Amino acid sequence: MKNGRMVYVAATLLAAVLVGLLLGRAREHGNVLVEGNPGEHFPAPASRPARGFGGANGDTTGKLAIDGTVAIPPKHRIPSVEKAHVAGSFSEWIKFFSPPDQTKIRAFADRYYGVFEIDSPQQVVWMAQAGYPMPEDLVAAEKMSDQELDQLAKEGNAKAEMLLHDRQLDRALDKLKGLDPNSADAAAVRQEARLDSMFLLNADTPFKGYVEAADALVLEPEPERRKAAIISGLIRAATLGDSRAMAVLSDYSDAGVIGPDDYIIAGRIYVEASQERTRLSASGNCGPVAVIPLPSN
Repeated sequence: MKNGRMVYVAATLLAAVLVGLLLGRAREHGNVLVEGNPGEHFPAPASRPARGFGGANGDTTGKLAIDGTVAIPPKHRIPSVEKAHVAGSFSEWIKFFSPPDQTKIRAFADRYYGVFEIDSPQQVVWMAQAGYPMPEDLVAAEKMSDQELDQLAKEGNAKAEMLLHDRQLDRALDKLKGLDPNSADAAAVRQEARLDSMFLLNADTPFKGYVEAADALVLEPEPERRKAAIISGLIRAATLGDSRAMAVLSDYSDAGVIGPDDYIIAGRIYVEASQERTRLSASGNCGPVAVIPLPSN
């Protein structure tokens, strides 16, 4: 009991520090407003420092191979992709691929903003273990049919399901370009795409939070609903171990997609959820706790 209490006190202190950082950041950047498509104003992952990163299942040491790759767990594999290259930054990572493949990878990084921001090989190792689509997966999936991805999804492969959804989202956005955004037809297209993405929330990967946020940004015309879904998705990713997601949420605040007050509330929810999980873990009432470092400035 004494050890559990010490862990809880430590978590409380960590929570207080993190709330302070979130408040300070919101005050510093809270007046930024962006018009037009918010996603167009975000810098590419390679153009700014990466943020803090947690591991949903603890230590990742020993999983980086001598050849500079990481094995992908069988349950997260796309056919022909058993391992992924590892690098210390996005700019280094993308050099493993041909120029045409780099274009696909950058487009994916833009849609799921922040997901490929890294600053250590260990982050890539963690992502591979946690079921994130790796660049190699994107290249391999390009050669697969909808039917092949759908069959893998039916067999329980969440990564295949998410890559199929990404492809279907492209088609939905193409349809929307030719429709009046206020028409019933446009509303039906958006609704179908949203319903498709709801099934992804059962996936065993923090990446689903990035999917939720990305879908909301391009599919949800109502600002308050859009904000709610972006916040929900990124908090989901953060509480599952990807603490970069809170820095991504800060960028959405800087861009005016969510307000500074929204960001402060989201940060408080994240802190309280992490603190409560730490308390329960210390008392033996729940599973292992994600290691969630403070996001860097």
